[in-house]
Amino acid sequence: MKESIAQAFILNLILFFFIILVLLLFGSINYSKAYKVKNRIITVLEKYGDFDAAKAEIEENLKNAGYQTTASSNHCQRIINNESKGTLVYPTSLTDRRQYQYCVIEHEGTVENSKYYQVVTYMKFEIPIIGGLLEFPVRGETKVLYENIGN
Repeated sequence: MKESIAQAFILNLILFFFIILVLLLFGSINYSKAYKVKNRIITVLEKYGDFDAAKAEIEENLKNAGYQTTASSNHCQRIINNESKGTLVYPTSLTDRRQYQYCVIEHEGTVENSKYYQVVTYMKFEIPIIGGLLEFPVRGETKVLYENIGN
C-alpha cells in the first residue's frame, strides 16, 4: 500500500510540472506573436511616417500574422491616463469597437516638427473563466519621425 501512495504522489508531481511547462510554452508563443505584431506596426509606421497613411497596411499585416481579434477594450484609456503627454491616434475613440487590440499614441518630439509613435499590443491567454485577466501589454516606440517642410 505504501508504494502505491508514493507512485500516485510522483505521478501527480510529474503532471504538475508538465502543466507548468505547457503554460510556459503557450506564454512564450503568445509573447512572441505580440512582440512580432508590435514590430510590424512600428516598421510600417516608420515607412509611411504617419498613422493615417499606414493604417491599411497595418490592418493587412495583422490579418496575415493571425493576431487575435477583439470586440472592445479599455486598455488604451488606462495608457492615456498614465501617460497624459501623448495623443491617442488609434483607436480614434476610446469606445470604438475595433477589430484588433492595439493602441497607437503620438508623441511630440524634442525637435520642432518631429514626432514619434508609441505602439502597444497585448499578449493574451485564452483560458476559460480567467482568460480576460491574463492580458499583458507589449510596448514599443518608433524612431523620431520628421515632417518635410518646404523651403
